[in-house]
Amino acid sequence: MADLANQPKVVQRLFSADSAAGEMASQIGLASDWSYKIIKQVGNYGKVYDRNLGAESTYGLDRTGTANALYVDGGLMHPQPIR
Repeated sequence: MADLANQPKVVQRLFSADSAAGEMASQIGLASDWSYKIIKQVGNYGKVYDRNLGAESTYGLDRTGTANALYVDGGLMHPQPIR
């Protein structure tokens, strides 16, 4: 895993075993690095979209200007923070 000290606070919260995400994971029986493993194996939303519907697929659908774009780009994709 990349050095977390140099990452934004939201990334540190998601990937750090001693964060709220790590505490929540232990309470429900998940490994403390559950989020890292999932994103490492599957990818983030953009990667999954590109692979299945976007540029890397036979459909070639662009997210730009659609509901699948990030909210800062006019879409509806607004990730909720883990706290």
